[in-house]
Amino acid sequence: APILEAFAESSGNHLSLLDEKGFWLHAPDEADAFAFVRDETTRRFDLRHPDVWARMRASAEEAGSVVRPEGLWTYRRVTGGAHPDGGTHPQWYAVSFVTDERLAAERVPSAGQVAGIAGIALVAVSLFAAALARSRVDVEQAAISLARSNRELAEALEALDASHDELMRQEKLSSLGLLVAGVAHEMNTPLGAATLAVGALQDQLGRLQEAYGRGIRRSEFERFATDQGEGLALAHANLERVNALSRRFKQVAADRASTDRQQFAVDELIDDVLALSGNTLKHAVSEIERDIPAGLIVDGYPGPLGQVVENLVRNAAIHAFPEGSPGTISIRARRTGQSLELRVCDDGQGIAPEIRGRIWDPFFTTRRHDGGTGLGLYICHQIVTVMLGGRIEARTGEHGAGTCMVVTVPLTAPSDAPPAMPTAVAV
Repeated sequence: APILEAFAESSGNHLSLLDEKGFWLHAPDEADAFAFVRDETTRRFDLRHPDVWARMRASAEEAGSVVRPEGLWTYRRVTGGAHPDGGTHPQWYAVSFVTDERLAAERVPSAGQVAGIAGIALVAVSLFAAALARSRVDVEQAAISLARSNRELAEALEALDASHDELMRQEKLSSLGLLVAGVAHEMNTPLGAATLAVGALQDQLGRLQEAYGRGIRRSEFERFATDQGEGLALAHANLERVNALSRRFKQVAADRASTDRQQFAVDELIDDVLALSGNTLKHAVSEIERDIPAGLIVDGYPGPLGQVVENLVRNAAIHAFPEGSPGTISIRARRTGQSLELRVCDDGQGIAPEIRGRIWDPFFTTRRHDGGTGLGLYICHQIVTVMLGGRIEARTGEHGAGTCMVVTVPLTAPSDAPPAMPTAVAV
């Protein structure tokens, strides 16, 4: 680059350096230089000046000149060294151009003087070619160094992938642990109530046996029967609640472990997720509003979508509300054309503008000091875009406050089977 810049300054900005395909490596117009890097394949010398290019390519001489109505072209062919990994020798063309107007201004009356100008231009191009040849060794050494750096980078990326996989395994165990802990807590209350009811029934049965020995009155028996009925109903209701939680846990666990396609009701899926997450949300969230029409059916993968909802709800509970100030989370779903639009919104403190563009990046978290890994929203993005064929975006919440995560997925999922689903909790 320094050689090109120095020669361009000394040549009146009429010097071009071309590769063997006709692309400019250096050009009078900066927009033409390295256009192939930007996929601008029409910015080529051979397309703009086909006659000059054909003469240069057809010539057996390494240097020469071409007189055209627009002016005088002078060129030199430069052959590079072999590629460090083997292969053909690259070729470049150093080209100088003098306009017809400049020739006329200089009043060049004869072909001999034209040849003289061509000779001067050829000397200039030759000097550049010599400088380019001297730099060839440096370029090849730089290529070898770059190859070594690429190998080291590949090894570092491989190590990073291994670390990422290990962290994902740890997050999966963490997610399972939180799910089990939440279910255990939810079951604890009805089991405790059922245990108390059964204990009271046992006490009443003991008193009935004592009364029977001394002669039980009709009023005592009727009171016992009433108490027994109420106690059994209480125990039955709480055991049914435990049974329902167990069924939901098994369903969610089966969905998370499976990538089988099936039809499912969105409202039932959300109910299952919220029922198993209630314990972890109750201290940070004062209310969860739910607006999901019955009969909204999706033909897809309930486990991955449930994981997204759980992560978004947990993320809102963790990040949206200052400690000691629980807020409201709303979950809304609706059909829009052939898609499901699912919104998880909060009325919290919102996302700072300076980090909004980074929230989907892996390992980005504002709670590193609290053990956050920054994988929750990243995994949501991967599940929605890769597995479910949809999109997810963060918007400012209703009335300009809080945050609203908007998930849009097809009502009928893509036919390709999704890859194994990553699992991580929002942090």
